[in-house]
Amino acid sequence: MKIPIKHAIESGNWFQCVSGWDFQHKEHSFRFRVLSFNRVNLEDVDHPEDISLNTDGGSLWIMKLQLINLNKTEEGVTHGLIHIVDNDGYNFPTFEDIHIRFDSNYAKVSVLRDLFGKSYIPKIKYTGALVYLLPDEETEYFVSVPGGNIKEI
Repeated sequence: MKIPIKHAIESGNWFQCVSGWDFQHKEHSFRFRVLSFNRVNLEDVDHPEDISLNTDGGSLWIMKLQLINLNKTEEGVTHGLIHIVDNDGYNFPTFEDIHIRFDSNYAKVSVLRDLFGKSYIPKIKYTGALVYLLPDEETEYFVSVPGGNIKEI
C-alpha cells in the first residue's frame, strides 16, 4: 500500500506500519506522521561539495516526520523502512550520505541528524527528518513501506 504524501501532510493522521524488510528478516512495527515534504535548496547546505554520493539528474527532498517504535524492544532501523514511490511505481529509499544526514550544520538545523543512527525506545515519539534523492520530474509522490503494509489510523 502507498499513501499520497500530500494527503499524509494535509490530514495530519498517523500511519501504522508493519514490515519484514531488513537484513535479518525481522518484522518491524512502527507508527509515523508526515509533517512536511520539501525540495532541499543546496545553497542551504554547508559545503554541498562534501556530499559524497552523486546527485546529478535529481534533487534532494526532505521529509519531516514523527516516528514511534511499536516493537517490544529498542530498534535502530525503522526509519530506513520508509520509502518514496512515484506515480510510475519506482521506489526510492532514504539517501544515505553521511554529510547531509549527519556531519553538516544543515543536518542539525533541519533535524535530519535527529533520526540518523539512532535506536528507538518503544512507545516514545521521535521527531526528525529523512532525505531522499528523487528524479527532476513532475509527479505525485507516495510514502510506502516495502514488503509491508501501512494503515491510516
